[in-house]
Amino acid sequence: LFVRVDTQANAPSLGRVATAFLGALSPALRTLDTGARAVAGRTSLNLTPLAVCALSASAASPRTNAALLPAVELLEYGFRRGVAYNLLKLNPHGPAAEHFVLNPLGQPGVVGSSLQVGESSVLPFVCSGTVLYPRIGGAQVHVHRPFPAALWPAFNARFNLHAGSGCHPVTAPPDTNIRAYPNTATNWWMTNTPDAPSALSTGNPLLSVADPESNATPPAVGSYGPLWSFGKAVKYSSVKPAGGYVPFATSDWTKLYPASPAAPAAKPGYPATPPYQTLAYQMAPTGNTGVAQRRLLHIALLACPVPAGSDVLAQVRGIGRFFMTAPASNGVLSAEFDGLVAEGALAGPAELLQ
Repeated sequence: LFVRVDTQANAPSLGRVATAFLGALSPALRTLDTGARAVAGRTSLNLTPLAVCALSASAASPRTNAALLPAVELLEYGFRRGVAYNLLKLNPHGPAAEHFVLNPLGQPGVVGSSLQVGESSVLPFVCSGTVLYPRIGGAQVHVHRPFPAALWPAFNARFNLHAGSGCHPVTAPPDTNIRAYPNTATNWWMTNTPDAPSALSTGNPLLSVADPESNATPPAVGSYGPLWSFGKAVKYSSVKPAGGYVPFATSDWTKLYPASPAAPAAKPGYPATPPYQTLAYQMAPTGNTGVAQRRLLHIALLACPVPAGSDVLAQVRGIGRFFMTAPASNGVLSAEFDGLVAEGALAGPAELLQ
């Protein structure tokens, strides 16, 4: 994680420098023996200081739907790709939502001070989507429950909504595409308009309507939210294919997302590239320079249930990549799951430390 360059132990001749003017003061200063030491490394992760429960303990498992056999859908820690979740309304072990601050200033394996997880301390890290430690590895992390309701506006800097967010557009720029999904455009890619920008969460355990495998009582068609705005559902394979998991086709929606009175359907013009990357479904920010994929949130998925208490250590099962489908509101953070990401891919920029 760090690199040190130290020339002080080199042979003196390698560090010998001829001076331009010091020799006029003394012949002994006509040459100097020099050496230096510098340390650089990565001190941050591009990880949002919000943590939620993994919906299962398995990094990759099949979701069986009889209508799809022999193909089965991939679940990653219980999440379905292409489905938007309300990250503030999930709990695989009970009816009450569980969500946490991931201490952005602490060190893995240590419960930090209450100041480190206070709203004023956490705010700038929600704006930037970073935490100030270089790695987690297998260590436990300090989490604080619940994630403060007052911090939801900070997520909306990604939509160029900086007023009242506490974020600055230089350190928390908008995305290059700030269009919310769903929208009222005539070229909307689904035959129906979803009821909300994420799937409805309900029940005990508290899951989205897209999660239960039983289709005994199909949910309402609009309750799935927008589908496949950033990526597609993919087929399960016991070994991840070298070229990535194989995606389903939009013609599979009726089998993937059963609903009443009919399943949601994609229009024939569903784009070859995900809507987020397609010009017809984009809107550029005005007044501030956008940064591509700022709407992506990298979220720690915890082994739950997490021990009781407001400040505890929790185990991170993995890191999920979620795409914000629309601006957040009080109690609602709608984000489409787009698979897992390796921690090493989230390392922040290298910095000179000494």
